[in-house]
Amino acid sequence: MIAQNFLLPVAAFAVIRREIALAAVRKITLWMVVLPRIGKNYSLAAVVTGFQMKNLLRDAFPANSVLHASTLKEAASRSRLYVIFLTPRSGSTWLTELAKNSGVLGTPQEWFNDGWIYTDKPALGCLPPRLRGLADVNEYVDAIVDEGPGIAGLELSVFQALMLREMIAGPFDPRWLTATFYLRRRDLAAQAVSLYRSVASGRFHSYQIQPEAVQAFEAVEYDFDGLLKWLQFLIECEQRFDDLFRSCGLSPVPLYYEDFLKDPLGVLQQIAWRLGATTPQNLPPTSLTLMRDATSAAWRERFVKDIPQLVRTSVDPNRLSPTM
Repeated sequence: MIAQNFLLPVAAFAVIRREIALAAVRKITLWMVVLPRIGKNYSLAAVVTGFQMKNLLRDAFPANSVLHASTLKEAASRSRLYVIFLTPRSGSTWLTELAKNSGVLGTPQEWFNDGWIYTDKPALGCLPPRLRGLADVNEYVDAIVDEGPGIAGLELSVFQALMLREMIAGPFDPRWLTATFYLRRRDLAAQAVSLYRSVASGRFHSYQIQPEAVQAFEAVEYDFDGLLKWLQFLIECEQRFDDLFRSCGLSPVPLYYEDFLKDPLGVLQQIAWRLGATTPQNLPPTSLTLMRDATSAAWRERFVKDIPQLVRTSVDPNRLSPTM
């Protein structure tokens, strides 16, 4: 087999080596994790050893990091609770802002963002534990729930969800939640491009308008291997979510970034209907704009042509289509 490989053209051999390397990466499972988002910004963290992942939330609650089932059960008795599970670069910040500004859907913030939760910085008017003077996770949950208009929302990445579940004393009861949603993109190639450009530059949102932030974003160069790593990461995120949903008995309502862009009011109305909340009739104000540009489109077109077959066959091929 080795001798045969050396007879192959150099280009073909390079592709084979790349696919073998990708197969090894998949066996490791989440070899690299994009975790904390401070003010919704991602940073890199090496977390994985096999299937083990350090819980980065516990230390935010030095008095007590055990979340009691009774806390969640009582919260569900006085408020309609919902969770939006999300993958990165899927419009979650925009959804948070619109839901908050609707006045009827609470504030589905990343309340357990393991970067922001250690800070003393408000985000969209939301306060982390330190600013509240809270060191017990149960008191933090109570404060979040009681801020809402009888409705309280939470956004969770797959890693935040896994860490939070680990902190709950006893089995998870899906009846605590009035509704669950799953926000992601159909177009995985475009999502990988968006994630790569933001991670490489540190610019994640349109309100980051400082000249140095814009310049850093525009200066990022095309990197096929970098894009491929983030595509693989996104696929792993979705696989982890599938496992999580099965283990917790959840069937979240799918929400897609592409639909959200076309009809944001319709998505808000769908969430409200599922919660039995007052339906928003007008799109709330927003301070955010799209960051996607001609470079994003050009990179996607270039990237999708070279994605290895091994990766293509691991997801619905329509999600990596050149014409999507």
